Formats: sequence, C-alpha cells, structure tokens
Amino acid sequence: SPGELYELYENTLHQCGSNIFNYPDDIVEMMVFEDFDIGVHSFLHDDSLDTLINNHLINKKQYDLSRRIRELFLEIEDCGELTMECLKGKSEKWKHMISLVDEAVSIL
Repeated sequence: SPGELYELYENTLHQCGSNIFNYPDDIVEMMVFEDFDIGVHSFLHDDSLDTLINNHLINKKQYDLSRRIRELFLEIEDCGELTMECLKGKSEKWKHMISLVDEAVSIL
C-alpha cells in the first residue's frame, strides 16, 4: 500500500544521514551498505517515488531530493566509492549525498 511504501521510504532516508557517524563502524556498514542500498534501489526508485507523490505522501521537493539522492548513490556505486573508507573520508559525492539526505529527512 502507499502508506507502507511511505514508511519504507522514510526508513531508507534515516539509514544514511549525518547521524550515522555516531554509530560504530559495523552498525554504519549495515545501515548504509545493506539497508540504505536496498532502499535506494527499491523505495527511491522512480516508480516508488511516483506512487508516493501521486498519493500526496511526499511533495515535489522531496521527490526531487530523493531522485538526486538515488542518482548520487548510483554514481558512488559505479565509481567504486561504495566503501567505508570513502564514506568516512567523506568523498565529495558522499558528503553531497549525505547533506541531501539530511535535507530530505528534515522535511519528512
């Protein structure tokens, strides 16, 4: 249902904000490289975002932010920066994506 999809969408965003740096590395790895990764491919996918916006569960800004977050994450995957070292080293792509996640979470 759209309501359940929204919960999964919201959960996904909470897995990769700047708050992750408060957790031990093994928890961060699970949050980012498992939960967020799955969520990006499923719940930040255009089809899911279309369902959410068409059911008035997210607004245009959230839609656009979510699409950009997904694009950046896929770029991070493609360029080989999907590592703890890059995440903690805060590559420019990671920094930008995390700031977008924080912005998206702030308007949930």
